[in-house]
Amino acid sequence: MGVYFSESSSVVLRHAIPTVGSRDATVIAVHVVDKSSEHYRETSGVKGPGFEILKSQADDQFAELLSGKANGVHVEFIVKSGKPAEELGRIAKDMEASLMVGSANDLTKKRLGLIASRCVRTAP
Repeated sequence: MGVYFSESSSVVLRHAIPTVGSRDATVIAVHVVDKSSEHYRETSGVKGPGFEILKSQADDQFAELLSGKANGVHVEFIVKSGKPAEELGRIAKDMEASLMVGSANDLTKKRLGLIASRCVRTAP
């Protein structure tokens, strides 16, 4: 599942854990630091946190998001840098995932967001 720490990420995690738990499997939660934002900072001279700091912040946020929700289900958290849809698809393929779950950043939209729609088109 893709995790971007939106309100809906917590909802998706709450639904993914019992689904996986009933199959004795692992939830693999992935946060992708968008490579384009790193490139922007590098080329524009804007100072911002490096990947390791962003990874540490994501680890802390995920621990808080997961707190009390695992219910004995093994949950693995991965932080990558790249293009979100590509990285999510690559991880799903490499780990031979049988289900990919995502969340919407804006629940008022009547359509999939950009990353979710790319995952639907390109992920295995």
